[in-house]
Amino acid sequence: MSQCFSIRSFLYLLFLTIVLIIYGLHVKRLLSHLSDVTSGSSRIASTDPLLIHDRHDLLFTFNNLHGIIPEQTLSDSSSEQRLNEVKGFISGQSLRPFVSMTVKIRSTIKNIQFLIDTGSPMTYLCKEVLDSYDITIFNTKTPFPVQINNRLILTSLSPAGSCFENLNILGMDYLLLYKARIILDFDEISINFMDD
Repeated sequence: MSQCFSIRSFLYLLFLTIVLIIYGLHVKRLLSHLSDVTSGSSRIASTDPLLIHDRHDLLFTFNNLHGIIPEQTLSDSSSEQRLNEVKGFISGQSLRPFVSMTVKIRSTIKNIQFLIDTGSPMTYLCKEVLDSYDITIFNTKTPFPVQINNRLILTSLSPAGSCFENLNILGMDYLLLYKARIILDFDEISINFMDD
């Protein structure tokens, strides 16, 4: 009886030890992740160890945006729009929400695709978009003003080397400032702006 009890106790302690080791590894990774975010070294937290498959999905989505709505991707717009509702679509295996809105930099207006990212504190424009406006950013850490959907916001260049490098990100700064209400309806998405 006592030998059976000691085997059970040993197995129970072994199980608890394994659980604590796994928990410790997760806590260590979480603390490392949080220190990256709070250190200011990057505006978008590194998600490389967490979402490895998403990097390929993002690249696939970016490469196929031109095929989904070719007439709207980086096309010139004749007028600046301030829509109170913007409709978008869901794309990719990870079901990412995208919207197309006008972007005005200086006096040039274009239709630009944005990934709606509620996990991003800031709004970003990719290098391809800035190149289409003939703009070169020398200090990538300094935000610059643009008008998105005829609403002024400070944006930054999408961080080089990140999985979002080739995407335009509509971040929480824009969504909160202009009181955006996001509505998902199956494979469509819409944003209603309540700032007017």
